[in-house]
Amino acid sequence: MQAIETTYFGPTNTRGSRVVAKCQAGKVSVSWDYALSVEENHDAAAKALASKLEWLGTWLRGARADDKGNVYVRMSRARNAEECRTPPPAVCDPLDYITVLPKTESTTAANK
Repeated sequence: MQAIETTYFGPTNTRGSRVVAKCQAGKVSVSWDYALSVEENHDAAAKALASKLEWLGTWLRGARADDKGNVYVRMSRARNAEECRTPPPAVCDPLDYITVLPKTESTTAANK
């Protein structure tokens, strides 16, 4: 199992603000969405990488030790949407996890 780390990169002369999600298997860069909160932007980047790698399931979020982003660790695996379960409130705060679901045909068609 691999953890996903996210890092914020501010704007440069050639690129806007973005969040990079990375792990040993790969990385993605997601443009900063000013309509979202800081946590939601990091969550979006982690979800984008997990979806790209088809790592479905529930991911727990925590702060990185250097305070420059988040780290996500998969709590449960899933092969399909029916297997994706949210953790009970006694396990973690509902705001501290994300769920990565498989892309449906309707979602895929809408994104084309």
